[in-house]
Amino acid sequence: MDIFGIVSNDSDELKRINSIKTYCRNSEFSDLGEINDTWLHICVFERFKKRTTEKQIEKVDGCCSLRIGSVIHGGEEDKSLKGHYLELAYFPHDNEFFIKNDPTGTVNLYYSVYNKTLIFSTSSLILAAYLPAVTLDAYGALEFLSISYPIGDKTFYQEIKLQPPATEWHLTPDSLPYGKQKIWWHPPSAESNSRNPDKRSFFSIMSRELPQAANEIAHHYPLPYCDITGGYDSRGIVGSFIRSGLPFGTVVNGLPSSPDVQAASGIADLFKLRFIINDTEQLKTELDLPLLDNALLLTDGEINLAEYALTSIIQKRTAQMGGASVNGSGGELFRGYWWEREFPLEGKRERVNLNYLLKRLISSAYNWNVHPAGTDREIHDRVEKSVKALFNEIGPACNGRKIDYLYLKFRVGRWYARYYSSTLKIVPCFSPFLLSPVLETAFLIPPLMKRRKYLYRRWLVNLNAKLAWTPTEDGAPAAPFDIAHARLFFPRAMHYWGKIKKRALKRKLVGTSAQVPDVGGRIIAIYDKEYGIMDILDPNKMLTGSLYHKKRLNEMIRQYKTSSFILNADQLIRILTLELAFLKCEEIRRNLISSQMPSLIN
Repeated sequence: MDIFGIVSNDSDELKRINSIKTYCRNSEFSDLGEINDTWLHICVFERFKKRTTEKQIEKVDGCCSLRIGSVIHGGEEDKSLKGHYLELAYFPHDNEFFIKNDPTGTVNLYYSVYNKTLIFSTSSLILAAYLPAVTLDAYGALEFLSISYPIGDKTFYQEIKLQPPATEWHLTPDSLPYGKQKIWWHPPSAESNSRNPDKRSFFSIMSRELPQAANEIAHHYPLPYCDITGGYDSRGIVGSFIRSGLPFGTVVNGLPSSPDVQAASGIADLFKLRFIINDTEQLKTELDLPLLDNALLLTDGEINLAEYALTSIIQKRTAQMGGASVNGSGGELFRGYWWEREFPLEGKRERVNLNYLLKRLISSAYNWNVHPAGTDREIHDRVEKSVKALFNEIGPACNGRKIDYLYLKFRVGRWYARYYSSTLKIVPCFSPFLLSPVLETAFLIPPLMKRRKYLYRRWLVNLNAKLAWTPTEDGAPAAPFDIAHARLFFPRAMHYWGKIKKRALKRKLVGTSAQVPDVGGRIIAIYDKEYGIMDILDPNKMLTGSLYHKKRLNEMIRQYKTSSFILNADQLIRILTLELAFLKCEEIRRNLISSQMPSLIN
């Protein structure tokens, strides 16, 4: 489901939304209704057909409300709202329009102010195409290229911003165009928790909240499918569903021979679970231009096509089986993720190791030579400034809490939220770790309990000992180290030794790669065959060409073509995805012009 809305005191502006409605009809989108009055007009439509239908606009006593996302309720006694959602409501008696999103902002809402008019949409592409013109936001684009996502409220376009997480937005005719915004949720602090609960208390909370969330999801959807891997987070989700006792399935993506799939298969066999393997090598053969174009529309170009193309195939299969898609995103907040270089400062109010965090954020493999000189330093400084601003926002806090807050705002709030917003258009989806009662628990746990997965490992044993002692992808159990079972942990040492040797070998063989194209290589080859990659990425013609050093970009593309698309394509596929997003924006703009909107677009 998507929305497009205009809030304005100018009646002529409101009429122009008809072009969006015409465009939707011409594109065979499903019209799901409207909310309108003399100062606002919102249309709701569905661009991507899916098996599960969402509620349309609800009208009670003249009031209109709409909720986009996946939501569960706690039953008769528990009236709380849990899930990933964006709520919109109009109260005509008070002449007030209200927008609210969940604590992690997992349903993206983009907005722009044009001629004292507020325009918003769940699609940044459609919003950008509707505006008279958009300007490339170089910093948002460069962060996408080097980090995988723009940070803060930035998008690819200077005129468009992203609504922050946990925001309530109140609009009236007298408060336009910006209205009043407030943040309604902040993560709780373990340091200010007067109860100072012990390890057993957290076992109790986690062992209650996660299985309860699993139980509610399984009650709302006939057969939810949980991602299962050889890691820790999916293990906690699967264990919670096992405890619920309700039907569910499991799915793993990868090569059948990979350690991840082997570990997942072992769990499925042990517990006799419904189990599906999506062979990624076989999925690559399904890649074609219509599928890639669909993936671009699903993501608004904000996830590189190599990451989302196969995901879109997998989620469509999940939708065909009914139910919902469940994953373990956000579980990192329970186990001290990104804390590796803070030892022995976890839990202390010391200076965070910013250099290490910036290396975790900005890809070390990114080739800055394709950009003008000094671009890398500028982006590094701006990201560092954003990180420091975020730390100031949370106030005095220990290192671990600062890093968790950074992870929540950056990785969850931008990367996962964009994935979620895209997948939601295909199938309902959840991450139980990010439901508010569970998320709050993650921030209440004292940092020293999170270090080296201390509490998480013990919680897994408490949740399901058999599951905790089943080997992970590195061959060792997920349970805490036990001297009596030391031999079971020996494969972990061999696993990390193998990774060290592989990394050293990569340094010697830099610039080489496998003998067949990776997903990115296949995608680039498809576009090259259809349009010519040198034409799409010609710096003199590119809509994003100002970001690049023309000669060096041409040289990168030439080398890649010469290799028959087998060199690592990660950077080039991001460059291609970004350019395709701007080309798609222009295509939609032309369609809107043909939908009789000449008065808006000059």
